[in-house]
Amino acid sequence: MSTWKDTEITFYLKTEYPIIQAGMAGVSTKEMVVAVSEAGGLGTIAGGYLTTLELEAEIHYVKQHTNKPFSVNLFVLSPTMVFSEQLNQVEKYLAPIKKELGIERVDNLVYRDQSLDEKIELIIALKVPVVSFTFGIPTEDMIDRLRDEGIIVIGTATSVKEGLLWETAGCHMLVAQGFEAGGHRASFLVEEHHEYPMIGTFSLLPQITDTVVIPIIAAGGIMDARGVVAAMALGARGVQMGTAFITTKESAASKSYQQAVYASSDDSTIITSVFSGKPARTIRNRFTEELAHVEHNLPPFPVQHALTKEIRQVASQKEDTQWMSLFAGQNAGIGKMTNAKRLIEKIVDDIEHFSWHYEFVPHRDDEDEDF
Repeated sequence: MSTWKDTEITFYLKTEYPIIQAGMAGVSTKEMVVAVSEAGGLGTIAGGYLTTLELEAEIHYVKQHTNKPFSVNLFVLSPTMVFSEQLNQVEKYLAPIKKELGIERVDNLVYRDQSLDEKIELIIALKVPVVSFTFGIPTEDMIDRLRDEGIIVIGTATSVKEGLLWETAGCHMLVAQGFEAGGHRASFLVEEHHEYPMIGTFSLLPQITDTVVIPIIAAGGIMDARGVVAAMALGARGVQMGTAFITTKESAASKSYQQAVYASSDDSTIITSVFSGKPARTIRNRFTEELAHVEHNLPPFPVQHALTKEIRQVASQKEDTQWMSLFAGQNAGIGKMTNAKRLIEKIVDDIEHFSWHYEFVPHRDDEDEDF
């Protein structure tokens, strides 16, 4: 597979390899972004929760420490309406958890609603080479401005319908996020039964690559060279990886979070909205179990995210994984404790030496002389 890295993704992103590090709030760091970009991939700043000033500082750091391409990931949020009665009810749900963690005060709801327009202006002013979006599609004017400035625009879709909308909107390439992916679902279209799309990566890929013309980047369950090869065999022109970077040296994840990911198994994760009000794949714990019965009563993202923020922060400080949001994908358990550079190097080396040879060794029960 000597030409696996020569795709539209590497051509337009100007990277050595078609490997993108996902922007993960609470996990991605500026050091991780630099390490991934320096290793030949595309590092991504998680800009969704940052203020414009914080984002500016992150961009300056990355530009000072690498001359390689990098990206900024931003949220596209819809207006939300929440009533005081609902907020009061949620506080009652959260009160026992706060008591157990020793959180005595009850903070007022604080969510720093940052202007997407301001962040896009900043990205243009600082000549960030790539910007990706999740949770929705920006306005036509925003996308046109970015394209006019020569900035590569990457969308995120969880279904063929969402992919077609992104293609029509004018993005250069598209992340196809499968059901296996850790963290928040990028879905923005609600299906007929009032549910978000829940399609596996390796079912979504052949359908979306057969329908959408722009290059597709696979995301969800890809942890090593095997995932990259499989994704590209199904039509992807590159991959985006998130969970694999949680257990790297550059990760901001706490030691207990990293250990929980490292020790996870195939059935450790669930999709829940109890942490943020938006469906996300996480390792199950007491938080997910005890709020599961009231999940349908919780306010939408980002309100619920703001309401649980203090709990998650204190739990992280205490290394108490029972009350942390342990976002991780279904394939988390095969991850390695390593650093970002070695992770990229290992994937590249394994792909270059990839063998299709498979030797069937039957179990005793499988033996059949007449087969």
